[in-house]
Amino acid sequence: MGQLKIGWGRALISTDEPVGLSGQFYVRISKGAADPMYATALAVEDGNDAVIMCSLDVIAIQRGLLDKVRARLRSTDPKIPSERVILNATHTHTGGDFIPNPADVGAETGPRGRFPGWPEPLSLGGLERVEPKEYGEFVADRTVEAIRMAWTRRRPGQVAWGYELAVTGHNRRSAYLCDVSDLPR
Repeated sequence: MGQLKIGWGRALISTDEPVGLSGQFYVRISKGAADPMYATALAVEDGNDAVIMCSLDVIAIQRGLLDKVRARLRSTDPKIPSERVILNATHTHTGGDFIPNPADVGAETGPRGRFPGWPEPLSLGGLERVEPKEYGEFVADRTVEAIRMAWTRRRPGQVAWGYELAVTGHNRRSAYLCDVSDLPR
């Protein structure tokens, strides 16, 4: 293994424009951003291999966003190993909505395909907002910006381990694919 190089990058993905907010079964349109939301990237490489992890303050990541980010990286900076990019979501329910209709994503694997009775898409009732596709383009551009920043800021570094108590939340609306009544407790 060669010298480990590590770089960080961050780009703002919140906007003061009215955008739909993800994560509820009713329409919510933002009136601005109370707190900044980011795409935060970490680039790690050792001369032989690399990984670039980018966390976005959004509800979920779809393959289309990953493909779009990788394609833009290939066209703007081919030296960045775009095939080594991983995106993840912080899963905030107050982030901008860039998924046109999340329930229909991957017809069989999206919620509408897996759960009978999943709600139909919600009407905006005449409310104005940035279209999800337009906001998605903005998020993709900013994600590329964060990744490029992390890649260009790589410096010699090291990794260490540690541990700490992590208090986590839980899902109040669990959905299981099997009968959980027989599972050991």
